[in-house]
Amino acid sequence: MARNRLIAAASGGTVMVEAGLRSGARSTVSEAVALNRPVGALPGPVTSMVSAGCHEEIRAGRAVLVTDAAEVRDLCGALGEDMAPLKAVPIARMTA
Repeated sequence: MARNRLIAAASGGTVMVEAGLRSGARSTVSEAVALNRPVGALPGPVTSMVSAGCHEEIRAGRAVLVTDAAEVRDLCGALGEDMAPLKAVPIARMTA
C-alpha cells in the first residue's frame, strides 16, 4: 500500500506494537526493510494472536525486540538528530 510506503519512508525507523499476523503494520515493516530503515517490535504475550506478527518479525530477523523508549532511541536515533543545520539569518538594523 502506498500509505505504508509513505510512513516507512518518512520515518527514521519503524516500531511495531502488538501486531497480528495479517496486520497493516507488517506491510509497513516490509516497506521499512526494503528502504533499509531499522525496525523494532514490541510484542505482547506469546499466547496472544494480536502479538503473533511481532513475534514472527523478530524470529525472521526483520525486527529487533524493543522494550522501552531508550531502546527505540538506540534503534532509530534521537529526534532531530538528522536535521539540517539552521542557517544564520542576518538581523536587520533598527533605524530611528
